[in-house]
Amino acid sequence: ARGVLPVWNWFAFAIATPMVGLATWFVASQFLTDMGESLEILNRIMSSFGGSRLPLVFLLIAFIPGVVEELLFRGYVQTRLLARLPAAAAILISSVLFAIAHMDPIHSLLVLPLGIWMGVVAWQAKSILPAMLCHIVNNSVSILETQVRSPGISVTLFTTVDWGILLACGPAMVLSLIHISE
Repeated sequence: ARGVLPVWNWFAFAIATPMVGLATWFVASQFLTDMGESLEILNRIMSSFGGSRLPLVFLLIAFIPGVVEELLFRGYVQTRLLARLPAAAAILISSVLFAIAHMDPIHSLLVLPLGIWMGVVAWQAKSILPAMLCHIVNNSVSILETQVRSPGISVTLFTTVDWGILLACGPAMVLSLIHISE
């Protein structure tokens, strides 16, 4: 369903989504010494396929997971839980299941706040379509970040790319939070 929000809200939520990932990564990097094996492999995959193969990477890492995971976790699980539980509980449970599905403990920890964010977006919009867009944008930004990050730069450093994300996504996050609080 299209939901109750105007399409401009979808884009504000989607543009704000990388801020959630960036904030989570910033906090986690203060406590973690490495990304873990699963994220290292994913990072190598995303950074090694450039040029003419880059559209395939976007399809396999951004578009397909964005659609399929949102259909499952927000479209099916969260919707069913909302019929039986308060919104906060339904969003949290579906987000925890979303995080567990990423199977690696560090990756799960990092995607939990994103799952909560996308759960709130779907609940506010009364549609999973904006959450799908958020998911696709977040994964796309991750791919782009690995493409522009210099080899040898530690992924735990707050880089120029991260500052670019902050400047580009910060205003959208403010608009999104104002809408959610209304």
